[in-house]
Formats: sequence, structure tokens, C-alpha cells
Amino acid sequence: MIYFIQAGKNGPIKIGHTNNKVSNRMASMQVGCPYELRLLWTLNGDIKDEFNLHEMFKHERIRGEWFHPSKDLVDYINETPNIYVLRGKDQETEYYETRFKLKLEIPKLSFKCVIDKKTGNVVLTINKTEIPIDPKGI
Repeated sequence: MIYFIQAGKNGPIKIGHTNNKVSNRMASMQVGCPYELRLLWTLNGDIKDEFNLHEMFKHERIRGEWFHPSKDLVDYINETPNIYVLRGKDQETEYYETRFKLKLEIPKLSFKCVIDKKTGNVVLTINKTEIPIDPKGI
């Protein structure tokens, strides 16, 4: 998981990576930081993705993984979408739902495929909608 954490309201932004919960990483960072840390955004990604982001914003690097909160970086954070596999109410999921006020619902689908043995006609039914299929095109 790639994370963007800001120190204070207008302070530098850390672009980091963790294999654990971001909330745990943030709590350990907060101990040594005099400013309140704010989670700005997270992305699914690995260490290579983190490196690519560091390269993309190297002109804004202050030191290590900390970057100036430039317009480019803030725009990237605000405009980059992310879809989480919702598995529970961990901090990242709650932040995602709060940021977009969006709930994805996937309807249940029912499928049925019938082949008329006499005519060879094929009808695929999805949620009560019949779709005739030309068996020659299969």
C-alpha cells in the first residue's frame, strides 16, 4: 500500500509504502513527529510504485521520502482514483468512503443458457433478459 501522509495542515508530504495497515505505520511515525499527521490518500501499490512516485516528484523532494506540498503533488493526490476491495472497517476503507461518499453495490446476476435441440437456437438469459445467440457465431 502506498500512502501520502502530511505533517500539519500545510506541511511536507511523505510518500511511503507499507505491507501493514497504514494506520499502524502512521501511529509509529506520529511518535517522533511534533506535528499532527494527516492521512491524505492511499493507493494499492508496491515498492516499485513508491519508487516511481518518488521519481515523478523528485523536483519537490525535501529529504528522503518527504516532499513539498506543491500544486502538482496535491493535484495528483486529489485526482488519483482508487478502488478498495471492501473487507472491513479499517481506517483506509473508512477514509475512502468518507472522501467520495460512494458505496458500490454489485447486483446479483442470474444466468441461464438454453439450447433448443431441434432448431439449434441458443438463448442466454441474464436477470430475465433473453439474448438470442447465433450458434454459428460461437
